[in-house]
Amino acid sequence: MAETIVPEAIMKKLPRTVKAELPTLAPEAQKKFLEIYNKKKKSYPVALLMVLLYGMHYVYLEESSSGIWFWFTGGVFGILWIVDFFRVKGMTKDFNSYVALKAIAEVRPVELKPHF
Repeated sequence: MAETIVPEAIMKKLPRTVKAELPTLAPEAQKKFLEIYNKKKKSYPVALLMVLLYGMHYVYLEESSSGIWFWFTGGVFGILWIVDFFRVKGMTKDFNSYVALKAIAEVRPVELKPHF
């Protein structure tokens, strides 16, 4: 397996498909991946704080349609607020996995093959 310039702490948090793809990229592409990922990833402690700010974690994690539903129902009268307090770690991990997949797709060279 080829070397990556991505720090081990970040590699542990990435989806398997991204971990498999990174070593195949040139170092410049890996740097670009890191730049995109670090710019767009979200922090769990910040998301947890946003839960306490009346459901603002939905905006922070770019799920505004869920946030609108949450706000109009009062977090389903407070129940969803409590549930989200425990769910927000997984929500943040899912968001960051999505960011990693989008970043790898953005830096990966695309091979165009004719369809004939």
